[in-house]
Amino acid sequence: MFSKRLQYIFCIVAGLLLLLMLKGGVDAGISGDEYLHYNQSVYVYDYFASLGKDTSALDTPVTHLKYYGQSFDNLTTIVARWLNIGDLFLFRHLSVTFAGWLTVVVTSYSLSGWQDMALGF
Repeated sequence: MFSKRLQYIFCIVAGLLLLLMLKGGVDAGISGDEYLHYNQSVYVYDYFASLGKDTSALDTPVTHLKYYGQSFDNLTTIVARWLNIGDLFLFRHLSVTFAGWLTVVVTSYSLSGWQDMALGF
């Protein structure tokens, strides 16, 4: 069994990691593919918003993006549109950062052997 002290250390390290990762997400530049995938997610949003009348999301003869599994991009675009977020690429970077952090924390937690033990906060 792991002590409460190790659990607190885990939480502190996870919190510091989140802060560092958020700083990196804010400072990250926009990649070339990011515009491509964002635009495709807008087309997908427009497809569903128009109930299938706007089929521009399906017209991707060069990039073949209609075959890509870009659920995260689509979800981020939906949330950004619904919440009227102005800086889309910052929002996308912070979303990816949080998803990456959550992946690290959940994986670390599950590999640590604490599954059967509550943190007890």
